[in-house]
Amino acid sequence: MAWWPLRCAVMACSFATALLGFEEKPWLGNQWEFFVDTSYSFSRFKTVANSTSHLQHPSNDNLFVIDLGFVPLEGWEAAVEVEFAQTPRQSLGRRSAAAMVRMCLLDDIMGDAISLTVGGSIRQTAFVSLKDISCPSSARWEVELHSAIGKEWSSGPDWMSRVYGIGALGQGSRGSPWTKAKVAFDLNKPASHSWEFYSIGYWGFGRKHEVNIEHFKNWGSYDHSSIDLGVAYLQPIEEWGHFRFDLFHRIYARVYPRGVTGIMVAYHLPFSLL
Repeated sequence: MAWWPLRCAVMACSFATALLGFEEKPWLGNQWEFFVDTSYSFSRFKTVANSTSHLQHPSNDNLFVIDLGFVPLEGWEAAVEVEFAQTPRQSLGRRSAAAMVRMCLLDDIMGDAISLTVGGSIRQTAFVSLKDISCPSSARWEVELHSAIGKEWSSGPDWMSRVYGIGALGQGSRGSPWTKAKVAFDLNKPASHSWEFYSIGYWGFGRKHEVNIEHFKNWGSYDHSSIDLGVAYLQPIEEWGHFRFDLFHRIYARVYPRGVTGIMVAYHLPFSLL
């Protein structure tokens, strides 16, 4: 009976999955604890900024993601991820697979002034997804280094609010490097629910300034940029983790899909085999 939520989460990933990819907040789970994250997101856009031609139809994109993570040592976390996508340019199939490891350098919950983590990931993207303008990948193989910094304000054993930021630098096996950033502010009502308000930026440093939709290969050669705004509602389920519901919209795009609007539903389940 205790395994029922885990089986449901694994089954759910067959149908649905993540907007933000790996969990990179500057707070890690407990030692020897596993977690499963499954999510489904739907997004839609009608135009690509600085494109040489127009989309004939709106792009309705479905993304399904599952992460499996583990905290083997105090202050260390490792995770693997698989993405599945269905878009007008790709039938339902694997988009990418990735692995990540990160470590905690400072922990404000344990008395440090701030929390600080550093880590890295490696990702392989399917060839069919590289030719899909809705896929953000820049190359077949990508390596990304990231760091996160944050601060919580608590009342007794519960956190009430927190702010954090994430920065990343990546490079693919071909093409130019890129950077990503996220800033977020969270509010928590203990044992009830929490909210997150966030912004995500993505900047590529290629040389091309126009997108040829008909002969698109990947984003590695483009000088692109975008900014998204989002809001998330998180509902805890006692010891069975929490559900998350997101709304997001792209407020700025250059040489990239413009006006992307979407929703995401996700489920986070921590568990231990001990």
